[in-house]
Amino acid sequence: MALTLCPECQGKVSDQASACPHCGFPVKSKIADKPVAKPSLIESNSYSGEQNKPHQDFRPPVAKPLQSSEMNLATKPRENVLAISFYLVLVGICCFIVIMYFVTHANPVSKRNEISESVIDSRVARNEAQIVIFNRLMEEKKYWDARNFAIKNIDVSDKKNTLIADAEIKAYLQTINDPKASRDKRNKALTSLASDYPDHAKPYAEAAKRAELEILNSSQVQGQTVVNKYAAKARKEGVSLGMVPEEVLMSSWGQPNGKSRSTSTFGGVESWYYSSGSSLIFTDGRLTQINN
Repeated sequence: MALTLCPECQGKVSDQASACPHCGFPVKSKIADKPVAKPSLIESNSYSGEQNKPHQDFRPPVAKPLQSSEMNLATKPRENVLAISFYLVLVGICCFIVIMYFVTHANPVSKRNEISESVIDSRVARNEAQIVIFNRLMEEKKYWDARNFAIKNIDVSDKKNTLIADAEIKAYLQTINDPKASRDKRNKALTSLASDYPDHAKPYAEAAKRAELEILNSSQVQGQTVVNKYAAKARKEGVSLGMVPEEVLMSSWGQPNGKSRSTSTFGGVESWYYSSGSSLIFTDGRLTQINN
């Protein structure tokens, strides 16, 4: 027995039935004339596994929207790829930094030695150039210029001291033997040579002694000249508080007509009286009061 469709209601009817059990339509005479309909998509329901209902109950399947968890599963592979790429880039950067560190800091002792050697070489070359300039000044008999140049520009200590001493000795001898040099310059050169370089001053020992005496006498004369100038200035300017008696005597006030001494709680007091009616009062040797 086979099933067929009712031409009226499309219900399932046995090919042996004379009428449709659903609507009563006589199907016996129509079955022979009407071919059996081919199975359609509605005859099988792959979504539910149930038999198809009549065509009026059929609904096409509707696509369900993706849930958040399904969306996460869909995007997760791409996120994994990005994360792996980021970690690979980070690891590459770290490896590059480590390699560069070892390249730049490999064997630091040798590098420091190379730097120090280059610095030393540059200093030696510079000193050699400065010594050439020093020798040129010495050849030109500019001994003081050569001495000052060596002090400022030559770095090697042992050579520096030797060069400075050589320049000073020749400068002193040049002044001593120069007939155009003044007596004061010659005496200063003799005494300086005798005090700083006694071995080189032996031929000039007697001359050096005479120079010392002349400088001493000259200093005394100069000192007396300074005192005389000060006294002349004081005589013109008068007296001022804080002067000692000697300064007052050298001033325009000069010697007083009378003096008196007394003692107070502040110390020894000395009064000087002048014919003009003026007086000066000293306390502990200093002028503390002027009475005109």
